[in-house]
Amino acid sequence: MILPQPLLLAFCLLFPTILLYVRKRHDILVIWLALVCTVDIFNSQQYMNLTALKLFGAIALPYLILNRKQLWNLWAVKVLAIYFLYLCLVGLWFGHIFPWHDPTGFKSGRDIPQWRSIIHLGSFFLEAMAVLYLSLHLRDEKNKKNVAFTIIIGAATSSLAAIVEQFTQYNFYTFFTGHIMTFVPERVHGFNYEPRGLSQIASYGILVFFCLLGYVKRQTYFLLFLMPLMILAGFCYNISMTGVITLFVGLVIILLARLKFLLTHLFKRTSLITVLILAIVVSGSLYWISEKRLHSYYVHYDARDYLVRSQTLTEKLEVFDAAAVNFFAQNSKYSIFGAGPGLVSIPSSAYILKRDQGAWPNGITALPHMGAILQFSNGGFLGLAIWLYFFFVIIRENLRKQTLGDIQPYPLITILCLLLYLLQIRYLFLVGLGMGLSTFANKNDK
Repeated sequence: MILPQPLLLAFCLLFPTILLYVRKRHDILVIWLALVCTVDIFNSQQYMNLTALKLFGAIALPYLILNRKQLWNLWAVKVLAIYFLYLCLVGLWFGHIFPWHDPTGFKSGRDIPQWRSIIHLGSFFLEAMAVLYLSLHLRDEKNKKNVAFTIIIGAATSSLAAIVEQFTQYNFYTFFTGHIMTFVPERVHGFNYEPRGLSQIASYGILVFFCLLGYVKRQTYFLLFLMPLMILAGFCYNISMTGVITLFVGLVIILLARLKFLLTHLFKRTSLITVLILAIVVSGSLYWISEKRLHSYYVHYDARDYLVRSQTLTEKLEVFDAAAVNFFAQNSKYSIFGAGPGLVSIPSSAYILKRDQGAWPNGITALPHMGAILQFSNGGFLGLAIWLYFFFVIIRENLRKQTLGDIQPYPLITILCLLLYLLQIRYLFLVGLGMGLSTFANKNDK
């Protein structure tokens, strides 16, 4: 039994439409967008992966046109528009004028270059519309706080669903989206498409909690503290390599960004209690995990020993990223302009590493999971340079009037989302992007 997908799509269309144009409840809408970026159950998989975020981008287009002057005055928005125009030109070249030849002969329908370029550009445009909407309404400090809380609560809910799934064997994701989850033996998914998605969302929940530490009222802090306990339990129960890397890199960024604050407050009673309870939860969760599951973790990490053992960068990457890098390494003439938006999986199917060919005999259709490699694949060195400059402009503006070692929570969340995107793509990156762009909107209003 699954939830009728037309019903899910109708809800994802009508609910935000009423809030935007009838009730004008922008405070609820920013929470809605943060929620759909945190949990995957609002993203129907039966209609070309038409996510709730993309639907909102289409819904918000008339509203954004009415408010276009507020947006077009922002330099970062102009850079984003230049990047999109560049992608359109590259997509026209590699998707229509000189479309890629499919080396496998298995791709058809939406996987041919003509359709893939249009779909990818359309997705990029709709997601950008959602980000621009967030940039207008995250100028309000209260809305920023609610979005941060929603990320933590969403991560906690996903973790709880994963724990319930383990004991009931109920497939929540398939019920809501109508799509069979990526099956990984002895791994739980909760409200996410795959185990590592759950692990990454849990990582973000923990990281956002630490960003807020010391900047919320004490009673709110203790309420929020219950959420990371649940998230940690879910994280320990469903550890993945990408989740661990995301959490580690994120904690290093927070440590560097808030070193002064941590040194000042670390030995206060509340902080010591926090660290102690978190340590107990982690230890208890690991003890609670069965020996069978611990063995599955060992198998999971042993299968990724190539991260240490491999000598070349390409061999250290996962299949989709490795195939893309291998393609460009052997066809350097495409490195300047890339392979076109969403198109790299077509030519890179002939460059899958030997270790992955058995699992992918008919080629690949998915794009690289690392943001840096995806942007390089889409637009080459030129496109990546524009994209990184876009990031630089946002980070620079968010660091204005900030003290290194004691960066405020919301600029820090922006920096976290942007930098972690380069390592692994998650929809939460778009929330951080909207939060970062809101800084320009505030400046423009003054």
